[in-house]
Amino acid sequence: MKYVGTMPRVSRVFSLRGKKELSPHLPGMARFQLAETLRLQWQRLLTLGLFGLGLFFGSKAEDDLTSGLAEIARGQQFAQTGQKGLFAGALSYFATDFLFLSAAFLFGLCAIGLPFVLFLPIIRGMGIGAISSWYYINYGAAGLGYGMLVLFPATIISMLAMLTYCKESMLMAGDMLLVAAKKSEQAEVNLRLFALRFAVLLIPCALASVVDAACHLMFAGLFSFA
Repeated sequence: MKYVGTMPRVSRVFSLRGKKELSPHLPGMARFQLAETLRLQWQRLLTLGLFGLGLFFGSKAEDDLTSGLAEIARGQQFAQTGQKGLFAGALSYFATDFLFLSAAFLFGLCAIGLPFVLFLPIIRGMGIGAISSWYYINYGAAGLGYGMLVLFPATIISMLAMLTYCKESMLMAGDMLLVAAKKSEQAEVNLRLFALRFAVLLIPCALASVVDAACHLMFAGLFSFA
């Protein structure tokens, strides 16, 4: 007996691949995926947006601030010569990342820590934006090249780590707020996992410091900002 029913939805999707009949379903799927991404990753997206806001504010900062930060960066560049200098530079970069990581960890343990976590990507972005804009404004293409080759590679790694530890800090601060309001009993389990995740995040922080030292070793000598 011949089957005359309607074709199942999955079969239609595969049998009509590439035809116009599929087009009405695609916007709905895209909206669903976007909604799921926003629901699961809103903390990372917020951190990224705040970092971009910090970059913008840093690039518009007063000349005294940008030149002061740039002088510090130049001092590190000149100091990072030889093995001792490279090690000191990598250690300094790691200390900066560790400072932000530790602040996020402590804020996550606080029931009212969420607003404070939001300041971390802004502050980090302002520092990077101020330094990179100063180099570009004063040295043009050479300053831009210095930023691309020396400053930004390690910054990208640090930023990826920040996206994760700010998310974990926001989630933990929310849990602690629920505990303070006596609406959750899972604080002990969450705390162990929270500490473990932050310990693992020391790895990309260390990697960023190694990349920073390597970029200074390979590319900083190509630029002269006398």
